[in-house]
Amino acid sequence: MIIRPVKLKDFAALMNLEPLPNQKHFASNFESTYPNRKPHEDYFCIEVDKVLVGFFYFDRAYSHTHTFANPKDLGVRNLLIGKGHQRKGYGRKALERMAMIAQGRYPEYRTLCLTVNKKNVAGYNLYVTSGFEDTNKLYSGGDYGLQHVLRRAL
Repeated sequence: MIIRPVKLKDFAALMNLEPLPNQKHFASNFESTYPNRKPHEDYFCIEVDKVLVGFFYFDRAYSHTHTFANPKDLGVRNLLIGKGHQRKGYGRKALERMAMIAQGRYPEYRTLCLTVNKKNVAGYNLYVTSGFEDTNKLYSGGDYGLQHVLRRAL
């Protein structure tokens, strides 16, 4: 698995990635997120055997828009593994590599921070079994209800 910054040549493949129907409330596709990106958001693609299987982005200004976040929290947003690539361990492996990438590229941050919807039990379990800890705080700013706030030290 390779995780690298998104390039223009990746757009067509990334636009074809979709979540499973029951995940549409929890992760957005590339086509709906990337055109609205902010200067503080860094998009990365997840590649396996030269095939793009997913993407996510780091939010360097996470604490500016999320009151529960600390200035040393690097936000993890919209991890999506395409529906044809799920249940192969790619999400777990991406989360492991994500921490290493964050340590190398963003040494000023101390923690990865994200929210996961309370209704997204599979996503929650993936995050907590991949090193994220539940802060026992709930975030109410999501579009689809309450979300757990999770952190992982870098």
